[in-house]
Amino acid sequence: MPPLPLRLPLAVLLSSLLLTLLCGVNLLVFHNHQALFLEKFAFHTARKRMVQSQDLIHSVSRVQNQLTDISATLGLDHQDQGFVRARSAMEEFLAGLVNLGELLNTFPRDDQTPTQLPPVHERFVRFYTLGIEMAHAYIGQGTFQGNQKMKLFDSEADGLRATLNDILTRHETEHENWRLKVRRHPEAFTTPSGLSNLVWFYLMGKQARAHYVQSMTELTQSASANQADLPLSLLAQELQGLALHIQQWLTDLGATRGQDGLDEGREHARQAAERFHALLPLLNQRVAQSDHPEFAERCLRLGPRFDRFYAQGMAMAEAYIHKGTRAGNPLMAEFDRLAEEIEAELAPLITPALEDVGRKSFHLELIQDSLDEIRVILWFVLFFLMSSTMASAVWLYSCKSRFRQTR
Repeated sequence: MPPLPLRLPLAVLLSSLLLTLLCGVNLLVFHNHQALFLEKFAFHTARKRMVQSQDLIHSVSRVQNQLTDISATLGLDHQDQGFVRARSAMEEFLAGLVNLGELLNTFPRDDQTPTQLPPVHERFVRFYTLGIEMAHAYIGQGTFQGNQKMKLFDSEADGLRATLNDILTRHETEHENWRLKVRRHPEAFTTPSGLSNLVWFYLMGKQARAHYVQSMTELTQSASANQADLPLSLLAQELQGLALHIQQWLTDLGATRGQDGLDEGREHARQAAERFHALLPLLNQRVAQSDHPEFAERCLRLGPRFDRFYAQGMAMAEAYIHKGTRAGNPLMAEFDRLAEEIEAELAPLITPALEDVGRKSFHLELIQDSLDEIRVILWFVLFFLMSSTMASAVWLYSCKSRFRQTR
């Protein structure tokens, strides 16, 4: 047993060493938890960027369809809502663009992901302005003048979609990279236990720790489950895009009357329809693999409804070409209604992944801030304990030296 004068500094030194060791262990445990959280948070954020990019492409198609629609109908026969609906789709696009810009600056992200968007906003404004001018040209100046504007409008729409598709491709690659990383850690999330549990409890606070545990559990389940919802939703989005393209090409054909070299709508629509039918078996397969078997009946209805939609669109285009605006307008109204039915059938198939993508993003960012604060606190405590250990060692050494001198 050490002499009485050395017992106190020795006890302080041993306590400091033990606390330093415990703090170091907790810091390692925390580092592993934070790395796992960031990995799954990145996967979640990459999915949001990917889905938002696809939504922007669909918004462009909706603007194009509405402005082409009113170009064909000339606003007659109570079909004069194209400008209002195009403006609504325009506002939807701009809001989505702001959201995507914010997502690009959301940490964490892949090293290959840019932090800024290309000049999409300026290009969209140019596209939208051309569409308004085109619609007014058809209404006020006739088919020939409108067709000249249509060529510029379609070219601008194709360029805008190409830019957005490049953005989408980057985010699809980013999402796949994070998915592969997440698959390396498929284990279920486990909370800190023992002393680590007490340390986390007092550093985070009861509510913040509960939120962390809940979010990590949900993120782990989302990343580690069979993930059938996301492939299903992405496929439904692709089908929705094909229907929008068919609507666009056949409405274009109705507006242009197939004149001035603008007669490729039939072929493009036919190719899109073939692609749509080719994807329907895959849609049924993914519904069967998902957690939503109730969608099976919806998928069975989708094929016949699409056939009616496509046949109506072809008849509408032929009516505009051969019989004129008054003959085509009633068919256009029914075509638009059938297009809305297709979108309504597909919307619930997209919703599950969108709900998963959109949930608790603000909550997750708050947890990330909380984890950063804990890391700073733990490093500060570790530094303090190491300093205390060194000071205790110096104190013990000086006490030992004085004890020897007194003897």
